Amino acid sequence: AMTDHLTESAEEAQTRLYIARGRAIQEYAALEHTLCAIFATLLGTRSDYAGVVFFKIASARGRNSIIETLVRKRLGNTYNRYWNSLIKTLHSTDQRRNEIVHWAEMINVLSQPDGRLLHEVVLTPPNFWDMKPTTPQINAAQLSEFGDKCDFLARSISRFGDIILDAKPHPKRQAWLEIFQQELV
Repeated sequence: AMTDHLTESAEEAQTRLYIARGRAIQEYAALEHTLCAIFATLLGTRSDYAGVVFFKIASARGRNSIIETLVRKRLGNTYNRYWNSLIKTLHSTDQRRNEIVHWAEMINVLSQPDGRLLHEVVLTPPNFWDMKPTTPQINAAQLSEFGDKCDFLARSISRFGDIILDAKPHPKRQAWLEIFQQELV
């Protein structure tokens, strides 16, 4: 097995990365479900019908563009600042998701002054043969940040759907109306 030669600390680092990667992917999937719910609301159809179409759209950019166009068609320009910043954020999130899914695991072994070896397991672009000191890496902490970002986006979009599209009563409705006329922060 691949892990037979790893020290326990390397295996623990590997496990931490696997858990963080799994959560990151799950949080992105939850974000997609939230986008599908908004898609259904914008189309005025049932979620199961919308899901048939939504989850067949392979291009995240295309999917986001469709939702953005439907929002503008339904609501005009009132929420442009929010949606422009949201779409920009979704684009970078979709790109990061692709990296998380497609990049390969690599173990950095770092020698400590006391002679111990520290292991850091990271994700790197899959072309190992073209590694440079500047090659980007994603560590477990960054995967956790990505998961938190997806959760935030899903909650923001869901609240937008509740307050703006469904007009559900909310004690802070006026504050939310103002928030959705600003850039996403």
